[in-house]
Amino acid sequence: MLSPQHCTQWRCNLRRQPVPLHRLYGRWSGCETCKCVDTACLSTVLLSRHVGQRAMRHTLSDIELFRNININFIRTSHYPPAEELMAAADELGMFIELEMPFCWASGNTDGASLNYTVQAQSEAVVFNRNHPSVIAWSLGNESPWTKNFNISYYLYVLKLDTTRPFMFDGGSGQSVKSNGGPLDIYTLHYPGLHYNWAVENDFPTSFGEYAHLNCYNRNELLADPGVRDNWAVGVQRMWEKVYATPSLLGACYWAGIDDEFYMPPLADGIRHVVGYGPWGVIDNWRRAKPETWAVQNIYATVVVHGQGTGFVVDNRHDITDLSNVSFTWALLDGSGVRGSGSASGGPHTTGNTLALHGYTPVDGVGVEINATSPRGYVINIWHFGESKPTAPTAMLLKGKVSTDTIHVTKAPDGSLTIVPTGGAAQWRMSADGELSATILEAAAVNADDFSAKSADNVLMQGGPALLAVDITNSGPQQLSETNDRNYGPPLTDTLPGWSSAGPASYTLVDADTAALVNVSGTYSDTATVHFLYRFNGTGTIDLTYTLTWHGPKMSPRQIGVVFDLPSTVSKLSWARKGQWSYYPQNMIGRPVGTDVEPRTCTSLFDACPHGAAVPANEWKDDTNTLGTNDFRSTKANFTHYMLCNNADMCVGMTSAAEHHGRSWVNSTSNSTRMLCAALSNEGGNPFSREQVLPHIQLTKGATFSGTVSLSAFKRYRQPLVQKKNRQLHPTGLWKSKCDSARVP
Repeated sequence: MLSPQHCTQWRCNLRRQPVPLHRLYGRWSGCETCKCVDTACLSTVLLSRHVGQRAMRHTLSDIELFRNININFIRTSHYPPAEELMAAADELGMFIELEMPFCWASGNTDGASLNYTVQAQSEAVVFNRNHPSVIAWSLGNESPWTKNFNISYYLYVLKLDTTRPFMFDGGSGQSVKSNGGPLDIYTLHYPGLHYNWAVENDFPTSFGEYAHLNCYNRNELLADPGVRDNWAVGVQRMWEKVYATPSLLGACYWAGIDDEFYMPPLADGIRHVVGYGPWGVIDNWRRAKPETWAVQNIYATVVVHGQGTGFVVDNRHDITDLSNVSFTWALLDGSGVRGSGSASGGPHTTGNTLALHGYTPVDGVGVEINATSPRGYVINIWHFGESKPTAPTAMLLKGKVSTDTIHVTKAPDGSLTIVPTGGAAQWRMSADGELSATILEAAAVNADDFSAKSADNVLMQGGPALLAVDITNSGPQQLSETNDRNYGPPLTDTLPGWSSAGPASYTLVDADTAALVNVSGTYSDTATVHFLYRFNGTGTIDLTYTLTWHGPKMSPRQIGVVFDLPSTVSKLSWARKGQWSYYPQNMIGRPVGTDVEPRTCTSLFDACPHGAAVPANEWKDDTNTLGTNDFRSTKANFTHYMLCNNADMCVGMTSAAEHHGRSWVNSTSNSTRMLCAALSNEGGNPFSREQVLPHIQLTKGATFSGTVSLSAFKRYRQPLVQKKNRQLHPTGLWKSKCDSARVP
């Protein structure tokens, strides 16, 4: 716990608010834990640097965007903030840490620099001290505490405002008043999960920057926007630790809005992009990104939990009682049945009962719960009790065949033809281990009479190929007109130089209901791999691969196997276990997606289709040569993942929410590539200190194993008529619980 004077320094300094303070945050007296704000903050550059040229209504809209995702604090790093920004913060009750215009000022030691220091810092205080939104001053960013800062602070700045605390955000040589120094608040940048949480400071501390968003790992972002979803896993864990530590006032993401600017066309006719890049919680056009929804969840001031057949609520406000929060509920069966809820409980209380008025649990039907702030915005949304989606399986094409057996034929060239009688596909494996699949159509009652009748029936034309992508943060740190499109390539290449050790061998097992096929080989001097297939008579394939690494040391971001599909097999559907119980439909990480198409464009580096124009589409639909953000992003922890053509013929994978699927368009080979990764992590964000997903080192002699459960099938579409005994299929279709013979 902090001493009372620390709280007093924060609580008594707000001047008159345009809106009564008790309507914004409850009454300003919540210092029991000495977290005098609702401990959620954001570090932003563009709000301070560029908003001044926008109309006031746009600035209000910007502040509302951040407020509506549970952000209550903006650090104006590191530029003089626009008057419109400050007025909007005053009106809407956004707290401001006003930072003075000093960044990396290691040379601030001579007389001329002293004159500027005194002038710039004094003007910042005088110009902004009448804004009630300003609750703290930062004397500069990531600079050493030189004698000039010392002189300016003691002889000038401190005399201009004795009512607010001072900090020196991320600077070296910081010393707080309790240790005889000048500062009220100690700050750290990027402490990470390895911060010494067990030691409680006796002075207020702020993480002025943490959880830097993905930006500089540009090659990874070109290939896989899904790293933006993975970013939130460790950040959530980090925030929980911040919240549980009494001396920590809050922590600030870097940054608020993307730092990208389209320049006038050069001689090449291209409008090049300059700036640091896409490091914002929202993008330049104020569209939601994956991090937008993550931030809203991580910083939510109300958290609802299921408990038996009821629900309880944790109140993370510092002042507001739960009785001031509005709760609503709705059944997730499309019936329109809904109602209100209520709870009571003071700040920082847990386990408060949430009463859902008129709600009766319905077997197999989930419920949605919303919590709305007294200020009118939705704090968060939760889903509970949804039925789990079932696996897409093959249409049964067995005719009169009564058992699920397997037929294997070996050609003189060593290739294998494998036909499961209980499935819909004929599989072929070349002598060197390349796999292909064709959907069969029943011409008679016997599996031997199946024949392919259309080019649409070809679903796979190669693979598996091993992919081991190294973590990288390659690409320029700051974009310019000469380097904004000369980095790359995207990290999509599989290992080169496959050479099989010999023709595939097979053995029939389990009374001819399965065939085991072994394939071994090497990838140049990089790895040796053994593939073991189990072709089941039911039409599924269980593949296990084991690699032994012989290449240079690497820290992989993803390891898995890639299959080559015809370019026409490009409608992506999935079901996955998400980090949050609910996702809006414009999020790439949503748990269910149906028939998402790649919609590629001709540019790898531009965010097609809009380029520099104001986009009409969601962020998830921005695209490049590999596909849209939605299509090419990794769907982590999938249970079902499949690609289909226009004839509803599909290749699908299933897992116990332990594998990760990714697809992209390969324009060189005119194909769609489908990855099943056994390892996938946060990637090469150089400022990330919150990594919790699996990270391994591949050194010479190291081994790694993974599995894939694969099938090829024709999707059976049933009418989209909802009935009581039906549950939602991950592809948006319906499967009857009482009709086991008609599976999609």
